[in-house]
Amino acid sequence: MSPRAATRLRNASAPPLPRHPPLPLRPPRALVAAKAVGWRNAKHAKQWLATLERHVFPLTGHKPVAELGTEDVLRMLRPIWEPIPETASRLRQRIEAVLDDAAVRGLRPAGVANPARWRGHLAATLPQPKRVKPVRHHRALPWQDVPAFMAALADRDGVAARAVALAILTASRSGAVRLMRWREVDV
Repeated sequence: MSPRAATRLRNASAPPLPRHPPLPLRPPRALVAAKAVGWRNAKHAKQWLATLERHVFPLTGHKPVAELGTEDVLRMLRPIWEPIPETASRLRQRIEAVLDDAAVRGLRPAGVANPARWRGHLAATLPQPKRVKPVRHHRALPWQDVPAFMAALADRDGVAARAVALAILTASRSGAVRLMRWREVDV
């Protein structure tokens, strides 16, 4: 039997994978559109797609989603794993979600492990993001300097100065102060 005939026979016995649009064209946008309904901030959807457009799409080309494997995922993650581990970790989670969603939609073969899965897979190859570059917190203002700082804030005009003062006085996170509504304030 010729090598070509043997290959045809081998391929005929395996179930064919459907040819679907490649990763950059459909699955991520469909997933973001479906999940965006539950997100509080429209900016989150833009960030999701921006990280994929910057770090994933250029490296996948027009490779079908069904053909993406561990080496493809590692090629996407390794360039940013050490310099920006927080972004790399979020990107890995997003790739995993896109590939899971593609499997649910029938764009990836059933029963094939997700190549972007952390536990029991990429964790064996990549160091933990927290160990690569530990989080460095900003220094706090010494408590002795707070009265002078608050007085300086009071001398400033504008909403930003009032927002900083409110965050300090209520020990609130900056996002909670920036996004609060007047109906949430009980004076």
